[in-house]
Amino acid sequence: MKSMRKSLPLLLAGALALPVAASAQDDSLQNVIDAGVLRVAAEPGTPPMLYKNGARYDGFDWMIAKAIAKRIGVDDVVIVPGKYSELPGRLVAGKADVIISGYTEDDSISGLDWSESYYDYGLCLVVRRGSAVRSIRDLEGKVVGIFNDPAAEEAVKELVPGYGRLEKYEDGYFDLLAEGKLDGFIYDYPYAQEEIKPFGNKLEVVEFNLTQSTYNVGVRRGANTLLKMVDSAIRSLKGSNEYRNLVKKYLGGTGPAEVRRESLATGQQVYKVVSGDTLSGIARRHLGSAGRWPDIWNANKNRIADPNLIEIGWELVLPAR
Repeated sequence: MKSMRKSLPLLLAGALALPVAASAQDDSLQNVIDAGVLRVAAEPGTPPMLYKNGARYDGFDWMIAKAIAKRIGVDDVVIVPGKYSELPGRLVAGKADVIISGYTEDDSISGLDWSESYYDYGLCLVVRRGSAVRSIRDLEGKVVGIFNDPAAEEAVKELVPGYGRLEKYEDGYFDLLAEGKLDGFIYDYPYAQEEIKPFGNKLEVVEFNLTQSTYNVGVRRGANTLLKMVDSAIRSLKGSNEYRNLVKKYLGGTGPAEVRRESLATGQQVYKVVSGDTLSGIARRHLGSAGRWPDIWNANKNRIADPNLIEIGWELVLPAR
């Protein structure tokens, strides 16, 4: 989906104004268990999150839904399809149990409660390979492209106050970037890494995690037993190798940005990843404590998208010991 997923069209107001019936007993979790299926409102055709692989669904959100369902204790997941803006209305109307479709927690959407984050992400900067633009600091006076979304526009105006011109698009933006008609395009990392694949070596991501945001599961307001179980399932999943493998499979399409050695601080060094490495293992060997892995992540979060995404041969900046 070509959007930051933070703002919805005004036409939702009517659909989301539906009253939520009060209930003396919250049966939301038991209803899912009794039905033996988790009904997920989602927008198909949005790789890498949800798409058809032959006759079957695939994608990161699909696998997240299946993992949550398994931890709830049900075997089946059914997609309740709809356009992105229609999904909250489907959930409030009782046609689905949850929304898993790249939504960011948004209290302005009435009738919904939100889970803990199932994926932390940020905007990234995409440029033509070999461009002199290597970070948002290089965009002063340049032509910057974004998806036509108010939240994206607000974020970019704060990130790049000195841009020359801001252009908004809904399609064709990476073609324009490859043709040199834009100096940079700022976009959600999960979608950017997928959409630049057809361009081969023409485009690259040079800066990651320009913002901090999350994807969250939506449930009907008051579905507290279901929400509690979804949160528990997310915590269990995110602590597993299963989760790390899903991130690598579906969201590991690009990276890292090059190390700018001239920008290294005193005491920092460059380390090349070898087989079996994790950030905690590298921290234990080179910084004296596995608990210092967030220090390595913080030193590299503008170069790699996710702490789960490190590959053999990648260079990492290590902070001073």
